[in-house]
Amino acid sequence: MKPHPWFESTTDLVVMSHHGRADAKAHAGSLEALRAAYRAGYRWFQVDVVAIKDDLVSMHAVLGWKPGYRGMTREEVSRRKGYQVPTLSEILDDPEMRDARWNIEVKSQTALPALIAVLKRTKAVSRVMVSAPGHPKIVREVRETFGTLVAVAAPVHHGGVFGRLFLTPKFDHDGMQVFRWFGRGAGVRHGHGRVRVQSWTIAGASQLDACLSAGCHPVVKDSDDALRRKLEAIGRWPDVPQTLQRRTDTIELEPRPRTPMPPPPSRPIEVLMLGGGGWRGAFGSIGSVAYLRATGSWQHIRHVVAISGGSFVAAALGADGVDDADPSPALAELARRMMALRWPMRLAFLPLVLPVGVLMAMPLVLDGWWSLLWLLVPTSCLFLGRWIVSFEWRAMMRRLFRDGQPRATGRRYVVCATGRSSARPYFFVGGDVSDVDAGTTGAGGADERWGRMVPGDWRWSDAVVSSTALPWVNGFRTKVDPGLGSAGAAETLIDGGVVGIFGRQWFEQTLLGPGTGDTPRTLAIDTGRKHRTGGRWTERVMGFLTIGMLSRWVQIALDASFRKEIERATRAEAAAVPGQELMNLVRVAETDAGDHHEILALRDEVLRRLEHGRCIVRRFGLTGLSRRNCLTTIVVAVVACTVDIEHEPGPAVVRYRLEQVGRELQMPGELERIWDEL
Repeated sequence: MKPHPWFESTTDLVVMSHHGRADAKAHAGSLEALRAAYRAGYRWFQVDVVAIKDDLVSMHAVLGWKPGYRGMTREEVSRRKGYQVPTLSEILDDPEMRDARWNIEVKSQTALPALIAVLKRTKAVSRVMVSAPGHPKIVREVRETFGTLVAVAAPVHHGGVFGRLFLTPKFDHDGMQVFRWFGRGAGVRHGHGRVRVQSWTIAGASQLDACLSAGCHPVVKDSDDALRRKLEAIGRWPDVPQTLQRRTDTIELEPRPRTPMPPPPSRPIEVLMLGGGGWRGAFGSIGSVAYLRATGSWQHIRHVVAISGGSFVAAALGADGVDDADPSPALAELARRMMALRWPMRLAFLPLVLPVGVLMAMPLVLDGWWSLLWLLVPTSCLFLGRWIVSFEWRAMMRRLFRDGQPRATGRRYVVCATGRSSARPYFFVGGDVSDVDAGTTGAGGADERWGRMVPGDWRWSDAVVSSTALPWVNGFRTKVDPGLGSAGAAETLIDGGVVGIFGRQWFEQTLLGPGTGDTPRTLAIDTGRKHRTGGRWTERVMGFLTIGMLSRWVQIALDASFRKEIERATRAEAAAVPGQELMNLVRVAETDAGDHHEILALRDEVLRRLEHGRCIVRRFGLTGLSRRNCLTTIVVAVVACTVDIEHEPGPAVVRYRLEQVGRELQMPGELERIWDEL
């Protein structure tokens, strides 16, 4: 497989200099040592960095930090060391080494903020690989921030040092740096794919021969001339390919040439579909509606269909007494109230900790027949904890929506749910329902095509609880309908996402009545994320537990539904004429493969930041209600809508949209600040 461009060379071999050529006049890692190795023909270099006051300097440290250096300036460090210590920026942007490739080794998390800042402003960002042997978080942050523009090496957990995978990585690394004793095994296991194995530190002809025979790339100690002559003799001495050389100072993150913006679509968006994803869905929906309001598109929306997390917004706007012609005040109040649930949300999960504690403590205090309680008490505590969580969640939703009643309005709000007994789609409708069929024609309900409409006497808090009722909360319980016989039995409602992340109501048959045209234009906001298990060791542990196996099967079923729904939405979007789309699919937590944003982000700053924001949103879980996570989700939703609907807008347009939405949501300056930090 083709390697990352960082590893491309004229001989398919990368020979890396370890801290340059050090001697009596040049200290290891100094500009003089690196330049001396460059003049000797080396083009790949490794430098260790140490965090100082607001900067990074090139200096070797076993643990990646030195006592007292965090509060020192570069001048103070140079006086202590006795020579001019270079900063990382000076090394990367040195004019004498314009086409050099750099491996920046970071051994302490204290250097991460300064590293991200340096890589964002340097012109050599595409010539960098970052390695962090003991800190997977550093590698992950670099990959999420810069995508594949910056190469990353695997930490020890994912194959570094020993060449073995102790934990399965969440993404592919580009390099694997192992100690020379383990080079042969690592080269056999990993050296034939995209991952390139580097062996450190090579000194002497015998070690070089062993490295090459193992299929590894040598990391050379002291920039040895003898090793260079040996490689030249066998035709393996590498250079940077001519096409990748940087002979002039060019900025790598340059905007892509933009195509002329097509004329606005003649058909406005009439249907807004708000996807699930818990808090991600709620705040992503807030950003999307605020974007539509800021751009003047909200006035054309006739139907708002919500699933799971998206139901928060539908409930807030569809309640009696809310002016949905101007949704901004209601959205701002909803965002404030949800962010205030941070600690109540965390406390709500404490009852689930009780069964685990009881399970661990009872064998220590019970013996004989009483030990049978070891099986009964934890189960009882688990059911009790589930009931407490359900009660607390219901109470939080009632406080959040203040028992809001659905109201009659020209704009229709729909919240989707699923019958727990029948798996039948249900929906709560606020607004005019005169053109919506009741959904059944016979006592057996044989003609139900898209589900049932929940009858009256419900409140928006019931709708939200039902649409988010998975797996520990019971939602609204329907009433018995004698006219339908056995099909009319009462049942408890659960999460609407069980039957699809957008609900079957839209894709299989529209329940919303006719649009102004034959097919109304739709904007679908997806804030879901693919389910992950945590690696092969987690898979093995779960295989021993019945509950774990069942959990894994549920994850597979939900993931299959997720992918199927995305494929249907993607096909609907791709079938439209450019500029006249009948569907716009906006992904908030994941990247839509059809948009190729991850690839285009290599040369587009807007898409690079958008991809980084998606990575942050992806980790936004139920207990992650921090202000930064919430605002980042709003920012990503606004920017994703801008990119998808307005066809490759420039940075100025994106920033203007964020300013507009910030004013709408009473958050002046906050959204732009989050965007600048991405």
